[in-house]
Amino acid sequence: MCGYATQANRKVQRKCISQPKLQLNFQAVPSFGAVIALVQADRAAFAISSLVHNVSADLTFRPFAYDGLAVFVPFSYARRDNSLPTALGGQISAQGGDTGVTALPTFETLRQVIRDFEERNVGAVSFASISRVFGQCSVYPLAIKEENNPAVPPLITIDRKAVTPNTDLCNEKGNYTPDYEAFITGRYPLDNRRPPVGDRFAAMMTTAEAQKLLQRAGLIPLQVPSSQ
Repeated sequence: MCGYATQANRKVQRKCISQPKLQLNFQAVPSFGAVIALVQADRAAFAISSLVHNVSADLTFRPFAYDGLAVFVPFSYARRDNSLPTALGGQISAQGGDTGVTALPTFETLRQVIRDFEERNVGAVSFASISRVFGQCSVYPLAIKEENNPAVPPLITIDRKAVTPNTDLCNEKGNYTPDYEAFITGRYPLDNRRPPVGDRFAAMMTTAEAQKLLQRAGLIPLQVPSSQ
């Protein structure tokens, strides 16, 4: 996710209810490099990105929520006994190497994975931001196993039990959540860890109200919610 905001009076404008004097114009940008270039050229007041690695020394950043990658495969509860999640035991090892990855937008990836499974009986392994995958019950987010450590699932039930291939992800929506603690502490292996107005915006995003809204949007809040 990349985007930038300015304080100029342009076509697309966002006014914050709790900060009525702060008016922002937001626009999506297709790449991390492009959005950083806008900030460096002083064409944007700040940027919002899920990537913070390799930020140049002339910029600073401040987190207001966590996100991470979910590795997922097609899922059908009706065919769960012969499903890919069951065959994989609900998990996959984190390995390096070039495996011929095809880059697609998240929505197109989900559609392609489901189409291949239903029409061609082909099981694909894909990945995307957990905030984009959470709640998509036609795919199953796999637990990630790294070296000799136990596999860590991105999702758990509200009573902190493991989500398994036997979990009905469609009918049990609301009964499972991202494992906030695993993301916040960095235990989840694929965890993905901005001038004055940017700092002010980031501060707003760390308020209790904003953190709850970010949680509802599928992102991981900076603190473990009291419900977990």
